[in-house]
Amino acid sequence: MLANEYLAQAEGKTGKIKPSGPAALAGMGWIFQVQDTNSNEQILKTIEQGSQTERFVGSPLMAEALAMRITLLKARTKGIPKMCIYSNCKEFVDAVASSNANKEIFGIFQDIINIIPPFSCLEFRYVSREKNMLANSLTKSALRRVDNVTS
Repeated sequence: MLANEYLAQAEGKTGKIKPSGPAALAGMGWIFQVQDTNSNEQILKTIEQGSQTERFVGSPLMAEALAMRITLLKARTKGIPKMCIYSNCKEFVDAVASSNANKEIFGIFQDIINIIPPFSCLEFRYVSREKNMLANSLTKSALRRVDNVTS
Protein backbone atom coordinates (compact mmCIF):
# COMPACT_ATOMS: atom_id res chain seq x y z
CA MET A 1 0.00 0.00 0.00
CA LEU A 2 1.37 3.40 -0.97
CA ALA A 3 1.47 6.33 1.46
CA ASN A 4 -1.83 8.22 1.44
CA GLU A 5 -3.46 5.54 -0.71
CA TYR A 6 -7.04 4.74 0.13
CA LEU A 7 -8.53 1.27 -0.03
CA ALA A 8 -12.10 0.81 -1.13
CA GLN A 9 -14.30 -2.24 -1.11
CA ALA A 10 -17.39 -2.23 -3.30
CA GLU A 11 -20.05 -4.77 -4.05
CA GLY A 12 -23.32 -4.99 -5.90
CA LYS A 13 -25.89 -7.71 -5.39
CA THR A 14 -29.31 -8.30 -6.92
CA GLY A 15 -32.51 -9.37 -5.24
CA LYS A 16 -36.23 -9.41 -6.03
CA ILE A 17 -38.91 -7.03 -4.84
CA LYS A 18 -41.64 -9.32 -3.56
CA PRO A 19 -44.83 -7.20 -3.84
CA SER A 20 -43.88 -5.59 -7.17
CA GLY A 21 -43.35 -8.82 -9.04
CA PRO A 22 -40.21 -9.60 -10.99
CA ALA A 23 -38.51 -6.15 -10.92
CA ALA A 24 -34.92 -6.69 -9.85
CA LEU A 25 -33.44 -4.61 -7.08
CA ALA A 26 -29.74 -4.11 -6.52
CA GLY A 27 -28.05 -3.40 -3.24
CA MET A 28 -24.73 -1.59 -3.38
CA GLY A 29 -22.22 -1.18 -0.59
CA TRP A 30 -18.92 0.65 -0.34
CA ILE A 31 -16.34 1.38 2.30
CA PHE A 32 -13.27 3.63 2.23
CA GLN A 33 -10.29 2.92 4.44
CA VAL A 34 -6.83 4.41 4.89
CA GLN A 35 -3.84 3.16 6.83
CA ASP A 36 -3.73 4.62 10.33
CA THR A 37 -0.54 6.70 10.37
CA ASN A 38 -0.59 6.88 14.18
CA SER A 39 0.08 3.16 14.40
CA ASN A 40 3.20 1.14 13.67
CA GLU A 41 0.98 -1.80 12.68
CA GLN A 42 -1.02 -2.34 9.48
CA ILE A 43 -4.27 -0.97 10.89
CA LEU A 44 -6.89 0.36 8.51
CA LYS A 45 -9.14 3.19 9.59
CA THR A 46 -12.60 3.46 8.04
CA ILE A 47 -13.30 6.99 6.83
CA GLU A 48 -16.67 6.39 5.18
CA GLN A 49 -19.06 3.59 4.41
CA GLY A 50 -22.48 3.43 2.93
CA SER A 51 -25.06 1.53 0.99
CA GLN A 52 -28.01 2.17 -1.24
CA THR A 53 -30.43 0.36 -3.51
CA GLU A 54 -31.31 0.78 -7.16
CA ARG A 55 -34.42 -0.58 -8.90
CA PHE A 56 -34.64 -2.35 -12.26
CA VAL A 57 -31.14 -3.82 -12.30
CA GLY A 58 -30.97 -6.77 -14.65
CA SER A 59 -28.03 -8.81 -13.40
CA PRO A 60 -25.33 -9.22 -10.75
CA LEU A 61 -22.76 -7.81 -13.19
CA MET A 62 -24.87 -4.69 -13.69
CA ALA A 63 -25.21 -4.35 -9.91
CA GLU A 64 -21.44 -4.58 -9.52
CA ALA A 65 -20.87 -1.95 -12.21
CA LEU A 66 -23.33 0.38 -10.47
CA ALA A 67 -21.57 -0.21 -7.15
CA MET A 68 -18.22 0.69 -8.73
CA ARG A 69 -19.65 3.84 -10.27
CA ILE A 70 -21.08 5.08 -6.96
CA THR A 71 -17.81 4.20 -5.19
CA LEU A 72 -15.78 6.23 -7.70
CA LEU A 73 -18.20 9.17 -7.52
CA LYS A 74 -18.03 9.18 -3.71
CA ALA A 75 -14.21 9.00 -3.82
CA ARG A 76 -14.01 11.85 -6.30
CA THR A 77 -16.35 13.97 -4.15
CA LYS A 78 -14.14 13.31 -1.11
CA GLY A 79 -11.05 14.35 -3.08
CA ILE A 80 -9.33 10.99 -2.79
CA PRO A 81 -6.37 11.08 -5.21
CA LYS A 82 -5.07 7.48 -5.01
CA MET A 83 -7.16 4.40 -4.45
CA CYS A 84 -7.23 0.65 -4.83
CA ILE A 85 -10.74 -0.78 -5.21
CA TYR A 86 -11.37 -4.39 -4.28
CA SER A 87 -14.19 -6.33 -5.89
CA ASN A 88 -15.25 -9.95 -5.74
CA CYS A 89 -16.62 -9.78 -9.31
CA LYS A 90 -13.82 -11.10 -11.52
CA GLU A 91 -15.78 -10.42 -14.69
CA PHE A 92 -15.97 -6.71 -13.84
CA VAL A 93 -12.31 -6.42 -12.80
CA ASP A 94 -11.25 -8.18 -16.01
CA ALA A 95 -13.42 -5.80 -18.07
CA VAL A 96 -11.73 -2.78 -16.46
CA ALA A 97 -8.26 -4.27 -16.96
CA SER A 98 -8.92 -4.89 -20.65
CA SER A 99 -10.96 -1.69 -21.17
CA ASN A 100 -13.53 -3.91 -22.82
CA ALA A 101 -16.98 -4.20 -21.28
CA ASN A 102 -19.74 -6.39 -22.66
CA LYS A 103 -22.95 -4.85 -24.04
CA GLU A 104 -24.81 -5.34 -20.78
CA ILE A 105 -22.73 -2.82 -18.83
CA PHE A 106 -21.35 -0.70 -21.68
CA GLY A 107 -23.10 2.55 -20.65
CA ILE A 108 -22.12 2.32 -17.00
CA PHE A 109 -18.62 1.26 -18.02
CA GLN A 110 -18.31 4.45 -20.10
CA ASP A 111 -19.45 6.48 -17.06
CA ILE A 112 -16.71 4.82 -15.02
CA ILE A 113 -14.06 5.55 -17.67
CA ASN A 114 -15.13 9.21 -17.62
CA ILE A 115 -14.88 9.39 -13.80
CA ILE A 116 -11.30 7.98 -13.68
CA PRO A 117 -9.18 10.94 -14.98
CA PRO A 118 -9.03 13.00 -11.72
CA PHE A 119 -7.36 10.09 -9.86
CA SER A 120 -3.57 10.12 -9.88
CA CYS A 121 -3.52 6.38 -9.23
CA LEU A 122 -6.41 3.94 -9.42
CA GLU A 123 -6.31 0.15 -9.31
CA PHE A 124 -9.07 -2.42 -9.46
CA ARG A 125 -8.25 -5.77 -7.86
CA TYR A 126 -10.17 -8.99 -7.63
CA VAL A 127 -10.54 -10.52 -4.16
CA SER A 128 -12.59 -13.41 -2.87
CA ARG A 129 -15.94 -12.67 -1.22
CA GLU A 130 -14.39 -13.57 2.15
CA LYS A 131 -11.94 -10.67 1.74
CA ASN A 132 -14.71 -8.30 0.65
CA MET A 133 -16.97 -9.00 3.62
CA LEU A 134 -17.40 -5.39 4.76
CA ALA A 135 -18.88 -4.29 1.44
CA ASN A 136 -20.82 -7.57 1.22
CA SER A 137 -22.49 -6.95 4.59
CA LEU A 138 -23.36 -3.34 3.66
CA THR A 139 -24.90 -4.58 0.41
CA LYS A 140 -26.97 -7.23 2.16
CA SER A 141 -28.06 -4.64 4.71
CA ALA A 142 -29.34 -2.36 1.93
CA LEU A 143 -31.38 -5.20 0.45
CA ARG A 144 -32.76 -6.19 3.88
CA ARG A 145 -33.90 -2.62 4.56
CA VAL A 146 -35.98 -2.66 1.39
CA ASP A 147 -37.22 -6.19 2.08
CA ASN A 148 -38.38 -5.11 5.55
CA VAL A 149 -40.27 -2.14 4.09
CA THR A 150 -41.98 -4.21 1.37
CA SER A 151 -42.82 -7.25 3.54
